Amino acid sequence: MEILFYIRKSKTKNTGKIYCQVTVGGVKGKAYSTGVECLQEEWNAKMQTIFSKDPNKQESIYQDNETLSNEIADLKIAYNALCADNRIPVVTANRVISEALKQEEDKKTFLNLVPLCFSYLHITKRHSQGTKDIHTRSLENLTEFLKSSKKEDIYCEEVTAQIWQQYQVWLITTKKTCGNGFIKQQLQHLRAVIVWAKQNGYSNANNVEGLPTPKIEEKKILYLTPEKVAEIYAHEYEHKTMRHVAHCFVFQFWTSLDFCDIKALNPSHFREENGKKYIRVVRGKSPYGVLLTQDLPFLPVAHEIWDKYEGKLPIHHLATHNRLLKEIAIIHNISINLTTKISRKSAGTYWCSEGISLLTTSQMMGHKDPNTTKKYYVDVTQKALERETEILFEGGKK
Repeated sequence: MEILFYIRKSKTKNTGKIYCQVTVGGVKGKAYSTGVECLQEEWNAKMQTIFSKDPNKQESIYQDNETLSNEIADLKIAYNALCADNRIPVVTANRVISEALKQEEDKKTFLNLVPLCFSYLHITKRHSQGTKDIHTRSLENLTEFLKSSKKEDIYCEEVTAQIWQQYQVWLITTKKTCGNGFIKQQLQHLRAVIVWAKQNGYSNANNVEGLPTPKIEEKKILYLTPEKVAEIYAHEYEHKTMRHVAHCFVFQFWTSLDFCDIKALNPSHFREENGKKYIRVVRGKSPYGVLLTQDLPFLPVAHEIWDKYEGKLPIHHLATHNRLLKEIAIIHNISINLTTKISRKSAGTYWCSEGISLLTTSQMMGHKDPNTTKKYYVDVTQKALERETEILFEGGKK
């Protein structure tokens, strides 16, 4: 621990107040006034004392220097006491000051800062309600974790590598149904709060910078081939509801629309240009609140299904669709877990395998980042590889 006194000069007088700056582990605490005041020329920064040749001031100067000496002694006692307390994972400069002065720190604690940080992100990043709900869950998890560690709250400087590891272990043991993706997300939220707190002056340290998060194993992309989708469409199902579900699945494949999109689809979403028909769908909002739309090609098979049901798709409850899709998978010997989402993944993979660029596929799927399309929807099939490398063989013949 380092203790430094310095004079803060007055703008109007030739005097100044002596302030104390405490540093622990290279991190400075909040400077505070010692209550001692002297002339600027009387302060000896090198000796850290007040000095004057005026005999009339010797007694007051002695008392002021004694006050500074007592301040150092109180800080050292507080520091040693905190270091000896096993309940405190890390001793910070602000906590030493708080202990020495026997008063509460005026800075906010970690759990006070979490909702402030999330609120700031909601406003600046225009987060959806789903993201807000995830942040609420993160706050609940952090609160529950600290209580399980017999801590009501901590300061941001006390969030160390040890706390980081303990939180990760706690998530693994208490949230057993959640995978590495969830744990990584929770740790990223914790890190975001610490970074934000330091950037906005609520904390003097970021002890979690560079700490690792769990590696997420790349999931195998599940999709159906166009031939298998055509087989589902051509099959004659005994039950009407199963036929509805199969046709909606095929419609999703040929439009790339999500289940909620086809559920809301109506004739007003269509437009025609140069003899071709397009589906206009909303793809979110711009930073200025303007609705962003995307025109998707209305392909022949999708057009045929739309006309078959006279512009009103037979949509049932989502659970009904996913349940019957599992039965359809058995009928067609499909080994993957067939859900409504598989139709979109199949569409994205099919388009890329047919030569449509990743960027165009990403726009048609409604993804803001092409990496999302690449990660969750697109599989580099052997067919695409053979087609795109054919030019190399042609070049080798010359």
